[in-house]
Amino acid sequence: LANLFLTNPGEASVFKNGEINGKLARYITFSKEGAALSYSWFGDFFIVSTNYNGAKEAARRIGF
Repeated sequence: LANLFLTNPGEASVFKNGEINGKLARYITFSKEGAALSYSWFGDFFIVSTNYNGAKEAARRIGF
């Protein structure tokens, strides 16, 4: 997962449940401050993001 980041995010924790715009999401945080990765299904769309606000905006743009 660290290869999805431009710089090393540090050590990974474990995946946890969360939500993006009311939909179930999974996310993982890393030891460096602000480093996280989330994913969720929105209908036929699969969103993967290293930024929570970016994931929310992507979901909004596809109608969720």
